[in-house]
Amino acid sequence: SSGINAEYGVDEDGNQQPQFVKVAVDYDDSEKIKTIIKLFETRWSLPTPNLLISVTGGAKEFHVAPELLLEFKKGLMKAAKSTNAWVVTGGTNTGEMKLGGEALRGYSGS
Repeated sequence: SSGINAEYGVDEDGNQQPQFVKVAVDYDDSEKIKTIIKLFETRWSLPTPNLLISVTGGAKEFHVAPELLLEFKKGLMKAAKSTNAWVVTGGTNTGEMKLGGEALRGYSGS
């Protein structure tokens, strides 16, 4: 097994497209990294990034004032857009990674 799995959804034209990619922990494999980049560039038509932004942190649930949450979301999107970045997370739906996912939800890159 390659350790790379994509979860698929259907785009507006009825074609199956990966919505996110799960990668096994042994991510130091250069061939696997090349495969992931090819998936992003060919299947999702993403341009090669100038920067990778990794949203990581504790998985513990916490509460943030709505004003701070809005500023975090706006700041993450501004940083990603202005630098042509790809944003990656650990993939959990809790803590800081959840905030990163919420900031990106609905963003199409246009």
